Amino acid sequence: MAAEASRKTVRGTVKAIKVAVKSTKALITLLIAGGWVSVMITLIVVVFGCAISMFGGGSNSKSYTPVSVEVRDYRPVIQQYAKEHGIPEYVDLIMAVMMQESGGQGLDPMQASECSYNTRYLHHAGSIVDPEYSINVGIQNLAACLKAANVQSPIDMDNIKLALQGYNYGNGYIAWAKEHYKGYSTANALEFSDLMAKKRGWSSYGDSNYVLNVLRYYPVGRAFTAGGNQVIVEIASAQVGNKGGQPYWSWYGFKSRIAWCACYVSWCADQCGYIDAGMGYTDDTADIRISQYESESRKPTGDTIDLFAKALHISPYAMCIHSFHCLEEIMHTLFALEDMYGLSVENIDGKICVSIPEPSCDESFVVSTFLEMWSDIAQEYREGRIGKENYDEWRYQFPYGKRPVPAQMPVNRKKRGRKPTKKQDDCAVNDLTKPTQ
Repeated sequence: MAAEASRKTVRGTVKAIKVAVKSTKALITLLIAGGWVSVMITLIVVVFGCAISMFGGGSNSKSYTPVSVEVRDYRPVIQQYAKEHGIPEYVDLIMAVMMQESGGQGLDPMQASECSYNTRYLHHAGSIVDPEYSINVGIQNLAACLKAANVQSPIDMDNIKLALQGYNYGNGYIAWAKEHYKGYSTANALEFSDLMAKKRGWSSYGDSNYVLNVLRYYPVGRAFTAGGNQVIVEIASAQVGNKGGQPYWSWYGFKSRIAWCACYVSWCADQCGYIDAGMGYTDDTADIRISQYESESRKPTGDTIDLFAKALHISPYAMCIHSFHCLEEIMHTLFALEDMYGLSVENIDGKICVSIPEPSCDESFVVSTFLEMWSDIAQEYREGRIGKENYDEWRYQFPYGKRPVPAQMPVNRKKRGRKPTKKQDDCAVNDLTKPTQ
């Protein structure tokens, strides 16, 4: 029931995206409920290709490595036994384990022959000769490790590391690490390996780097567990460099690759637990949300816009540009500027020119100064003294760029109606001061 509800929520979100896909602003805001913050931060991560340290800075792995085709072919079987053993949400982790153990090759892909749950074959390496049975036993063993390590979710990385090392060393490691160190660390994994090797008279025992080796194949292996929006940031950043779109489209239910960002964002949200928490749009509310964003009755707060502008190194004003739906709207904006700042239009030698007369008030002075600044830097661009990148940077950062900005600068972002002209003001004053008859 919970899984079906999650899928219904995702489909409601995706339904909203389909309707609004032609509008970039709508697409961004409709992906996840409340999710302007979450999705925009995800987009920022992707745009800038953020490299955030794995496991809180303890990993040498710099990118996610997709599992092999052979491992992906086992996904239906893995899903079957993961559900049977009570860990259906850990399919991607199981695939990562299989990738490290065998790459999906051989008759014992989970390398489960020596596991205590193997009751059909001898307990020595390579004794299992049935891939499906190997998967069954391996998943049963991993489920026990996850339970022993008290893993709470697919992004509970501290405890997942403990469980994974226990899968490699045996469950005894989990109890030992909890008792002596309260959990996993690379150092205590090496210590346990040395202790067991000496105890058994072996040259080595297990793989002390097993956790790092497995998590390079785990899509959310680089996620922190700090909570809030930070989780989806880390999950998104872990996907930078992914090729082929796995596991996004297959998670949603497509049988082959679909290049659709909605699958990716919904998958990230699901990994965070956002969807199960009811943070997505349902079929019942998707249409309402669409209309709210399209009508701009629902939009990010000024503080949120400032936050994203800072992250993108642009002016917050650049994110508040009015969308013109027709040429007539542009004309009426020019009419409003005429009323507010004295904008005028003239035909000079066959060219239509728009200009601002001599400033008559503080605001007109500021606007006139801004236009002069624009004219100067545009001239530099036309003459090739600055490049397109420098020109765009100045525009997107205006008025907070490198060039000096007048001290008297309008900072109120609230929409204002038309102001009367000076002539209209004078007439009004005269009317008010006329002596009564």
